[in-house]
Amino acid sequence: MDELIQSVIKQFGISAEQGKSAVGGVVDLMKHQLDDETFSQISRKVPGLQAMLDGSKNQGTGKEGGEEDSGGLLGTLASAAGSILGGKAKSVADIAAILNKSGLSLEKLPQFLSLVSEFLKNKLGKELFAVVLSKLPDLLGKK
Repeated sequence: MDELIQSVIKQFGISAEQGKSAVGGVVDLMKHQLDDETFSQISRKVPGLQAMLDGSKNQGTGKEGGEEDSGGLLGTLASAAGSILGGKAKSVADIAAILNKSGLSLEKLPQFLSLVSEFLKNKLGKELFAVVLSKLPDLLGKK
């Protein structure tokens, strides 16, 4: 996970804390949206993933600790839209709230999702990545 965090920090010019927050938020979202077996397979293939999830719970990142402080008006509006519209809009709202909380603007969403998607594709292999993609198309920026 450190490799992905460093890529996010470098590409977006953000602090290490912001990079960890953004990546940790995505990991937490994956944990909550994937079944246990799929997430366990991912954890075995991506070093540091489980440690990041454990660390994000301790810091109040993601759903376990700080959903309400997901960051300002944009986070509030994104969450409200997601709650009202459900489904795809909910996933997009969750991702928008993660980026907002991490200090990244919503306009960076496509680049961020592309970076996460490429990282996972390289780590998981074709078959497992296809499973994850089928379950989380919005998170990975695919339709």
